[in-house]
Amino acid sequence: MRFSYGSESIYYQQEGQGPVLLFLHGLGGNSSNWIYQRKYFQTHRTVISVDLPGHGQSEGSHIRFQEYWKVIASLLEHLNIISCTICGLSKGARVGLDLADHRPEMVDGLIMVNSFVRLRTDDRIERMSIYGLLDLADGGEQWADVLLREMGVLEHPSIVRGFKHSLKTMNRKHVQQMFYELADVDQRDKLERLNCPVLIIRGVHDHFVPEFYANEIHRLVKQSEVVVMEHCGHLPYLEKPADFNHIVDTFLLRGEGE
Repeated sequence: MRFSYGSESIYYQQEGQGPVLLFLHGLGGNSSNWIYQRKYFQTHRTVISVDLPGHGQSEGSHIRFQEYWKVIASLLEHLNIISCTICGLSKGARVGLDLADHRPEMVDGLIMVNSFVRLRTDDRIERMSIYGLLDLADGGEQWADVLLREMGVLEHPSIVRGFKHSLKTMNRKHVQQMFYELADVDQRDKLERLNCPVLIIRGVHDHFVPEFYANEIHRLVKQSEVVVMEHCGHLPYLEKPADFNHIVDTFLLRGEGE
């Protein structure tokens, strides 16, 4: 399915019925990343998954990150959805945070998976060097190898294969430019203004987003909790989907008074 944001066509999926759960992928990803969650949650919820601008099947690679929340707000209005809970990985969680800040009535709860809201100086330098690898004429292979190691997912061959396969269609220059933009965005003030409940999920083997960032989010948000997933890295929804879905379900049911 598609809707128009200005002159750009944005791809999304809508499945199931019930309270709305919106999934937002990370940098370089797309809506198919959430396949295990879509299959599970559509049995008792309305599940929306989106290809963010310039990702997957969506147009709009010129749209800057700080406008992404407007794209999501426009999608919800297009679908006549008053409010939803957002589950986002890394960059996707940051989009959800922006939406909750600008349109708090639209966000009932926010699930932030291995995310950060600003970069420390030391991390920024290291990450800039990683994304600089996308300039190499190797189709992104070295970048992928380093990133997969840092994300702590090398023990999952299917994830590695899927990530490597995605290089064939990924707009690597867009991913690099988007990361450089994200590296300069500090959203700590938005965390302090949040009024909705926040679930912070962290994979213990994720070296790309160190424990420091989860603790920082937890400290700054009034209503937040941290769940650490053992034996997982940056992509726990793919590494341990059943465990991940149970954690999300528990958070959602608690917010709805079970």
